[in-house]
Amino acid sequence: MSLSLFCALFFFSGGAGLAYQMAWSRMFATGLGHEMPAVLAIVFAFMGGMAIGAWALDGLLSRSRRPACWYGWLEILIGLWGLLSTALIPLANQSALRLIGLEPSGLHQWSVAFAIPFLTLLPATAAMGATLPAVERVVAPLVAGGRCVGGLYAANTLGASKPIPNRPVAKTVSPNRDGRNGVRTAERAWAANTSKDWT
Repeated sequence: MSLSLFCALFFFSGGAGLAYQMAWSRMFATGLGHEMPAVLAIVFAFMGGMAIGAWALDGLLSRSRRPACWYGWLEILIGLWGLLSTALIPLANQSALRLIGLEPSGLHQWSVAFAIPFLTLLPATAAMGATLPAVERVVAPLVAGGRCVGGLYAANTLGASKPIPNRPVAKTVSPNRDGRNGVRTAERAWAANTSKDWT
């Protein structure tokens, strides 16, 4: 087990996370539109879910004797929910359109636009947020003084900043077209399997 290998895992995890955010944003845009409320709703769903996951599971992860196993299962959950989202998001868009109606008030429209993506993506985004405390729990004993969060976060952010081609949403998320969503899921599975080998 080494810090550099875990940083590599977190690098690819960051890239996959950004790909999911881009794909989910485009898919929800077909139902919620491209206006500012829809854009903010996706950002809120993504960042809010990550915050909840990191906060809710931090205590459990800090007490766990097998944090690497937790990390592996979290990555598996993210990958599986990424595949499931290709079916869930169109249904969520239909529900959102019915709930918003033809002439909604501003408050009603914003409430639905924020709630639907948040609840639809919560299992995956919460798992994403929990990966940082999980991997920190694994790596801290390997580093002098246990200070490793900065390096891990930097690797994750750098992975999220790697170039991703600007493709139509169908080609970005559909496993039946160019397999791009399968590639992202494979990254998750590779990270999960590698981490479980270290438990």
